[in-house]
Amino acid sequence: MRKILLLLLLALSAAGSLSAQTRTITGKVTDAMDGTPLAGVSVHVPNTTTGTVCNANGEFSLKVTTAVQVLELTFVGYLPRKVTLGNNDHLGVVLLSPSASELREVPITGYGSIAKSKYTGASTIVTNKEIANVPIGSFDQILQGKAAGLYITSGSGQPGANATVLIRGVGSIEGGTDPLYVLDGVPIETGVFRTLNPNDFEAISVLKDAPAKALYGGRGANGVIVITSKKGKAGKTHFTYNGQTGWSTHTQNKFDMLNSADKLQLEAGFKSGVGWAYSRKNPANASKPEATLKLYDAALDSLRNINTDWLSLVYRTGKFTSQQLSASGGTDKTQFYISGQYFYQQGIAIRSDLKRYALRTNIDHQSGRLKLGVHIAAGYSPSNFIESESGIALANPFAAAYLGEPYENPYDKQGKILTTYRLQQIYSGIPRPLYVISNRTGSNALARPDESSSLTNQLKTTANVNASFDILDGLSIKTNLGVDFRETEQTSSAFPNTYAGSNVKPGGQGFFSKGNVRNLQLISTSGFEYNRVIQKKHEILGNLLFETNRQRYTSFNYTGYGINGQLLNTPAGITPGNVDNGLIPVVGGGKTENGLNSYIAFGTYTYDSRYTLSGSYRVDGSSKVPEANRYHPFYSLGLKWNAKNESFLHTSDFLSTLQLRATYGTSANANGFISDFGYVASYGQVNYTDKQGQAPTSPGNANYDWEYAKEYNFGADFGLLNERISGTIDWYRRTTYNLFLAQKYSFTSGFSSQVVNTGNMRNSGVEMVLNVYIIRNPKKEISWSVGGNVSYNKNRITNLGQANEYPQGTAIVRVGLPYGAHYAVKWAGVDPQTGDAQYYTKDGKKTSVFSEDNNVAEFGTFIPPWVGGFNTSFSFKGATINALFSYARDFTLFNNQHYFLTNPNYVGSFNQEKKMLTYWQKPGDITDVPRTDVPRQFSSQDIENASYLRFRSLNISYALPSRLLQKTKILQGVSVYFAGENLYVWTKYTGLDPEIGDNLSRFQYPAQRTYSFGLNLTF
Repeated sequence: MRKILLLLLLALSAAGSLSAQTRTITGKVTDAMDGTPLAGVSVHVPNTTTGTVCNANGEFSLKVTTAVQVLELTFVGYLPRKVTLGNNDHLGVVLLSPSASELREVPITGYGSIAKSKYTGASTIVTNKEIANVPIGSFDQILQGKAAGLYITSGSGQPGANATVLIRGVGSIEGGTDPLYVLDGVPIETGVFRTLNPNDFEAISVLKDAPAKALYGGRGANGVIVITSKKGKAGKTHFTYNGQTGWSTHTQNKFDMLNSADKLQLEAGFKSGVGWAYSRKNPANASKPEATLKLYDAALDSLRNINTDWLSLVYRTGKFTSQQLSASGGTDKTQFYISGQYFYQQGIAIRSDLKRYALRTNIDHQSGRLKLGVHIAAGYSPSNFIESESGIALANPFAAAYLGEPYENPYDKQGKILTTYRLQQIYSGIPRPLYVISNRTGSNALARPDESSSLTNQLKTTANVNASFDILDGLSIKTNLGVDFRETEQTSSAFPNTYAGSNVKPGGQGFFSKGNVRNLQLISTSGFEYNRVIQKKHEILGNLLFETNRQRYTSFNYTGYGINGQLLNTPAGITPGNVDNGLIPVVGGGKTENGLNSYIAFGTYTYDSRYTLSGSYRVDGSSKVPEANRYHPFYSLGLKWNAKNESFLHTSDFLSTLQLRATYGTSANANGFISDFGYVASYGQVNYTDKQGQAPTSPGNANYDWEYAKEYNFGADFGLLNERISGTIDWYRRTTYNLFLAQKYSFTSGFSSQVVNTGNMRNSGVEMVLNVYIIRNPKKEISWSVGGNVSYNKNRITNLGQANEYPQGTAIVRVGLPYGAHYAVKWAGVDPQTGDAQYYTKDGKKTSVFSEDNNVAEFGTFIPPWVGGFNTSFSFKGATINALFSYARDFTLFNNQHYFLTNPNYVGSFNQEKKMLTYWQKPGDITDVPRTDVPRQFSSQDIENASYLRFRSLNISYALPSRLLQKTKILQGVSVYFAGENLYVWTKYTGLDPEIGDNLSRFQYPAQRTYSFGLNLTF
């Protein structure tokens, strides 16, 4: 017993001794440049598995033994740092220095990790903190104003709608212009982003010149956007909750519309509509009795007092919420990142919203010479859409809100919407009151959400499995297998016994339509990589790879008629069609596939951290191109001189960074206008006098080729006063040749056109980026910075083959002009003596005869040559304020909305702008509205300056000090924030929004203004 007690005493003594030999080290890690806290920094004891990561406030707490005297801090994009502990348990603020002068060193190609400091090309890296928690459904819109040379237009305010994205201008006339998107090494489908969660992205790299474009060969001509998802970090598992909620509103009303009294007055003046039909001045009423005329007067008085505010009925305040939970951690060998998000955003129009359910799992493992990675993301997004996304179609609520008559009362006494169809039912067989308005544009649009449906459900999965094995010192074999899968199900319907359903042909009893689209892309990239530093001066990176890509696309759709009112939104409600009832369903669909085989070699050589030479050579073989031209090589060369590391500049205190770059390369485009088998003469089903048959549908062209591009770029990166001032400047020239064009055929041939390769286009320009720290004191955790970027791109069509020009809608494609040049008759105003509309002939003379033969291209282009953005950021302790502005200059848009809102043909049918009251009535009147009998024509009077400055976003956040959280023993970080998006637009453009992604305004869904509040917890 005494021996047992002695052993217990010794054990307790040893345990107490061990307890006494441990201590807890705390501290806060910030950026050495601006003092911002760094979340996710790995803090560990060298050569052990003991470690942790910093919370959202950059703070950490780590229990170690007293024998530990050194901690190592590592973070992507920053230089590693070792801290000696001594007797200090609280390290205070620990500074980490960025590893690159302007931007963080993160992977910037989908084929490997080439650091920014050794990349010879022009690129911009947008980090996670710039894209996280932005209340927008599609991540491409979040990039607006953040990268030089990148022009993004939202096009539609519909939640989840993708944007139009151009890198350094338009590079094709009738081919594809979208950049290539690469997620974790896997090229993904363009324009299908609503299921992706941008909070899961670590960084987005915008690659703009030859080194990246040539590296992707036949898919890289329009630039490359590389997305890197978040990875786990070694240390204790951390959970992060991010909750955000808010609301959306419409921006300012852009049109000054007539009220009921003014509209009736205008109708009487133009002798049209109700105002003229019931007017005592109408000759048709001269012989009617006074009792009838008094009834007419009463009807007009009744209408004058209605004044329906259609904007308030069509627009709404949309709700917004985002809830995300993520976990990250692991050991030195295995790290993981797992997240799940629920996102919901209502649009500002009735029946428009987006939901997103997104999951991501990233696992990375390293054991000895073997590295493995598995990255999987899945998203599901059900969406509701307005009936017509854009256009003058009266189902479009944004058109109906302005075109609806102000004296139209939308509701009956029971509160039901009075559509034209219901009026026919209510007044069938009995005298109709004189003042009932049968043309109920506003009411029909207002009733549309209850009379029809338009749903889109989208499922998307991206996944890749990568592995590498070190064969020898510096030599490894690697492979990457990727999948990009998307399935979209679209259903739409018009219900029976409604106005929408009554207009459906055949049957007049509604329809139900369903379509399914499935896209599957498989990619495999395998080969060898050599990465080695020799004698501390020679850094060599080389890759030899083989890549194969297969894409399959299938679609199926059907539409049935004669819907049973008890079985809505289901195919069970379709009436079986036959010859007798005429309700024959319409069925369609198709399938296609394409493939790409590639042989890739690229590498870089850096000598003494001063001189870098890069090069790439790639051979692509695309099934989209005829066999004669199927395989084609692409290449690039790049030079970079890190002049700061030269002996004559190395000791300079004023100049902290100076790097000069030069690149040249070739790339191509086989996307967009060219179908998968466009070189094959094809046949399809046709209907002729109700007889089914087959006929040629495409002539085929066995000689067409890729659309090629070659590009120069010269650039410089600089930093002054220890990076207090930093920036870049680039000059480039890109020439696209072998342009895809549609050669017109005589219709007697059976075809309207054929795709040929002819013509050239050139884009040249300058990009500048400048960032300045006005205040920078990392020790006191205070900083204030301002920055901005500006890009000028000059686009010119230099050759069109056998032709010199051809019209393209309201634009013209002409040698010597930029793409997107407006083409219209020049407006000359209204003749004060006659009230005639006047126009200019091509030789500059005025005429009252409108003729499209006088069309000229003197009104600019709808693609802005000047684009950019600027920002400011102020932080003090845990508080931060960020503001971003974006702008575009020197471009014009055709405001087709004014054509309908100032048109005498529509005075009796639709509401008009107040300027219509100034129409010409007598000689000497000075106005720009002609007399009542002059038809409205498309002309330059509707082409407007669309330059704008947009207050893109504002973010205000505050991170609670750690001392307030220590007592909880659970929470490691708490921050709250406010975010505002699309807060204000300064523009002379009178349309709904200058960002329409097109040259013609047609009441597109305008961008919405969103406010939100958020909470971020780390535990």
